[in-house]
Amino acid sequence: MDGLAELALALSTDQVADFEAAAEELAEQAHPWARVSLVGPMAMYDFVPTD
Repeated sequence: MDGLAELALALSTDQVADFEAAAEELAEQAHPWARVSLVGPMAMYDFVPTD
């Protein structure tokens, strides 16, 4: 893990813009050096553990 937390979510395409705005606002409120990195879209099978 490269940061404080990692989170995987499955969002519909109509939820992405609202989620991005909320995540950026949360990072700004948390601390000046906080940042959010978003990756996607990803296939649903990428959320299944392989271990």
